[in-house]
Amino acid sequence: GKVFTRSWFSIVPEAPAVMKEVRFWDMAATEQKPGKDPDFTAGARLGMKDGIFYLRDMQRTRDKPRVVERLVLLTATLDTIDIPIRMEVASAGDKYMVDHFRRHVLTGFTFSGDHVGSKSKFVRAGPWASAAQAGNFLLVEGPWIEDFLDECEMFGEKDQHDDQIDAVSGAYKVLT
Repeated sequence: GKVFTRSWFSIVPEAPAVMKEVRFWDMAATEQKPGKDPDFTAGARLGMKDGIFYLRDMQRTRDKPRVVERLVLLTATLDTIDIPIRMEVASAGDKYMVDHFRRHVLTGFTFSGDHVGSKSKFVRAGPWASAAQAGNFLLVEGPWIEDFLDECEMFGEKDQHDDQIDAVSGAYKVLT
């Protein structure tokens, strides 16, 4: 069955000025080409205050590794050094990528890899799906919301993208 329902999410004009926050990246680095439908790189900025979660921003792209690096660095700069950055580690290759970002891309920022473990994507998304169903997961106005809600509604269907879901699952885990 479906994990998320669009009606669970409310959109608010802004998030609290002070709250615990993190930017979490689910990485991919493949350009979209005719006949190909590669994964997205997705970076969720999630905050929490008084048991309420605020998805403030979602960055998403399908591009070459160098372009992805620039997006991650630009996003970190706009977020400011106050927002810690985490990146999904699910394989040995991810460890090398995290090391590369630590030494060459995100120097000066609070950054580390985060092991997702062996739990399925559905198990990892379950806690924040429960928060959304309870009305405790809000979306802060932005141009990314339609794509995000579309992905939420399609989550679990065959051959559908789940990169934004993975990024939010990682951010939620870090905050809780």
